[in-house]
Amino acid sequence: MKKNYQPVTAGLQPQKNLARRTGSAHTGLPALLLALLLWAAGGGKAFADGIIVVSGASSGSGWSYSGNVFTITANGDYTIAGTTTANRIVVQSGLNNVKITLNNASIQLSATDACAFDMTGATVNLTLTGANTLKSGNNRSGLNVPAGASVTIDGDGRLTASGGRQGAGIGSWSTVDWNGPVNSGTSAGNITINSGTIIASSADVGAGIGGGRQSEGGIITINGGNVTANSGGEAAGIGGGSRGHGGSIFISGGTVTATAGPGGGSEGGAGIGGGIYSVGGSITISGGVVTATGVKSGAGIGGGYNQNNTGTVTITGGSVKTAGNAGPQPTNGSTPVYLNTLTVGSPNIGDNVKITAGSISGVACVPNVPTNAGEYGIKDVYTRDGGKVYFYLPASDGNEPVNLTASGREYENSYTRATGGNTETLNPLQYAAALDKTGKHTFAAKPYGYTDADATAIKLTVTATNTGYNATGDLTVALSGDNPGSFTVSTPISSIAVNGTDNFTVTPKTGLDAGTHKATVTVSNSNVPAATFDVSFTVNRATLTAAHLDYALTGTTYDGSQHGITAPALKTSPTAYTGMGTVTVKYESANYTLSATKPVNADSYTVKVDVTAGDNFNAITDLELAGGTFDIGKATLTAAHLDYAL
Repeated sequence: MKKNYQPVTAGLQPQKNLARRTGSAHTGLPALLLALLLWAAGGGKAFADGIIVVSGASSGSGWSYSGNVFTITANGDYTIAGTTTANRIVVQSGLNNVKITLNNASIQLSATDACAFDMTGATVNLTLTGANTLKSGNNRSGLNVPAGASVTIDGDGRLTASGGRQGAGIGSWSTVDWNGPVNSGTSAGNITINSGTIIASSADVGAGIGGGRQSEGGIITINGGNVTANSGGEAAGIGGGSRGHGGSIFISGGTVTATAGPGGGSEGGAGIGGGIYSVGGSITISGGVVTATGVKSGAGIGGGYNQNNTGTVTITGGSVKTAGNAGPQPTNGSTPVYLNTLTVGSPNIGDNVKITAGSISGVACVPNVPTNAGEYGIKDVYTRDGGKVYFYLPASDGNEPVNLTASGREYENSYTRATGGNTETLNPLQYAAALDKTGKHTFAAKPYGYTDADATAIKLTVTATNTGYNATGDLTVALSGDNPGSFTVSTPISSIAVNGTDNFTVTPKTGLDAGTHKATVTVSNSNVPAATFDVSFTVNRATLTAAHLDYALTGTTYDGSQHGITAPALKTSPTAYTGMGTVTVKYESANYTLSATKPVNADSYTVKVDVTAGDNFNAITDLELAGGTFDIGKATLTAAHLDYAL
C-alpha cells in the first residue's frame, strides 16, 4: 500500500481507537505521518510505524497489544485518541517517564470488569486535549493510580473519569473483604492536577479522587484547573474511600468542588478527607475556590461518619466553603482560624470576579502559596454567591482591616474578628491609590564607584493609579527602612483624577559603599491609605586599578641605600574613594627579581602592588602602577666613593 495514503474500507473508521507514539523512527517522514499502514484482514485492525490503531493484534516499538490490552512498554511520548468499548490501556510497571496525551479519547468499559486506564507502578505525565472519558467496570477505578504510581495531569482539555463500584474515579480500587478493617485496601498513589477540567466519580463506595473501598486517599495535590469530585456512598469526594483515611491533600489553586455521595445507608463521608469511620488525614488549602460537602454526619473538611472532627486542617488561603458536620478546628499552621464570609462591595460586585490583591491586618495577600506568618493566599480566588469570598482568618482583639482589590478597585472594612467567625461587607474605598510595583524590587547590582549614568540606567519608574472614587489630592512619596538615604525619589505626585495615573521614579544614589542597601517606598496622604513596596540595591566590591590610586614614581640617584616610593593611597579627587585594604609595594627589573624589599642598585624598576580586600575593593595581586618606572640613576663617581691609600 502506498506510503502517502491511508486505506479505505467500507464501514470502518481507522481514525478511531488511535494510539500514536511520537518521535518513532521514520524513513524520511515526520513521526506524525503514516509511513506504512498494514490493514489486518477481517478485523478492522491497523498498525503503522510509530502509529497504532488500538483495535488490532500485533505489537510495535514501545507498545504491545494482546487480548484487548494496549500496553505501553517503554518510556516516551504517546497520543491516545478515538473511541472503544473493548480495549484498555496499561502502562507497564516500573516505567518512570511516560508522557501521554489524551486527545478526544473515550474508553468506556462499564459493561465489563476491566479498568479503562491502569498505570500500576508507573509514573505518567498526562496531557488533556479535547473531551476524554475513562469509564471502568465494577471493582475498578477509572484511572488507576494505586500506591507506588504517580500521575501529573496538565492541558486545557477535559477528563471524565468514572470508577465502578469499589473503585475511585481517579485513584485506587479495592476487593478486600467487606468486613475487613478500616484502611485495609490499596491506598491511592501520588495524584497531581495542574490544569484542565476534571470530573471524577465513583459508582459506589469509592472516592471521586483518592481511595477505593477501605483505601486511603494517598497524596493528592491540586494546583489549578476546574476539578469536580463526587464519591460513591460512604466515601469522601476527595480523599478516602468508604472506611478509608483521607491521606495527604494539598490544594493551592483552581476551582475544586468535592462532594460526598449519599449512598443508600445512614452514614456518609467527608467532602474532603475521610470516608465513614475514617480519619480526615492531613489537609492543606492555600488558594483556589474550594467547595466541600460532607453528607450523613461526614465533615465538609475532615473525617467521615463517626470520625468527622479528626485529622488536621490547615487553611492559609483560598475561598473555602463547606457544608456538612463540623470537622477539626482549622489553623493557619499555628493559630486557629475561623470562617469570615466577606461580601465585596455594596452593592456587591457580582460573581466570578478575580481578587487580584489585598491585605489582612496590614499584611499583603500573596498570589501563591504563603510562606510567611500572616500572609493569605489569593491564587485563583474569585467571588461567588453574590460577590462573596470565604476566608479563614485568626481572631483579633480589636478592629483590624481586611482589604481586597478586584477589577482595579479596593474594598475594605475594619472589624473585630471573632472566634465564631464573621459575616462582613467590604466597602469601596473613597480614596485609594494602587501601585504597579508591590512586594520587593531589586535593582541590578553595580560595582563600587559606579557613575551617575550607571544609576540612571537602572532607575525604577512606578505608576500610581487612582482606584478610589475621588481625586487623590497631592501624594507624598517617602523612604523609610534600613537605608532610606541610599535612594532618591521624584516627588511629590500631583493629585490624580479618578481612574487616572501618574508616575514617579526611584533611583539609587551614587557614592554608596559596597553592601546591600534596602528601603521601603510609601505613597500616601491624609486621605489615601499607604501603598508600599520595598527596594534593594547591592553594590559589589570593585576591582582595583591604577586609576583608583594616587602615587608618584619619583626616582632618585644611587647612594648605596635602599630606595622606594611612598605606598599608593586612594584618590580623593575628583572622586573620593574609600575602602581599600593594606598595600604592599614590590619592585622588579631585568636584574632584580620581584620583591617587596626596596632596591639599592641603579636600575629602572617596574613597580607593582599587592592589596588585601577592603570594604569596597577586592584583593588584588601584582597590580602594575602605570606611568613609567621607578628609576635609581647612576651616581657620578668621585674620590669620596673610593677606598684607597697613597
